[in-house]
Amino acid sequence: ELKKLQRLAEKIAKQMGKPAYVVFDDRTLAELARSGATSTLELARVRGVGPAKLEQYGDAVLLVLGEA
Repeated sequence: ELKKLQRLAEKIAKQMGKPAYVVFDDRTLAELARSGATSTLELARVRGVGPAKLEQYGDAVLLVLGEA
């Protein structure tokens, strides 16, 4: 899951013309992978996932986590 989340962050960041850590830093990606979140409410409990990131990237993260 972590590798898939890293690829997602890289893809989103590339589209924005920014480095991947702007989307989610490594610690947040690792916590997301461990979280097993299945809802935006659960994602919101992960350190580094605030309201803006939840709104922008939450659905994409949940898709990746659901593929595992």
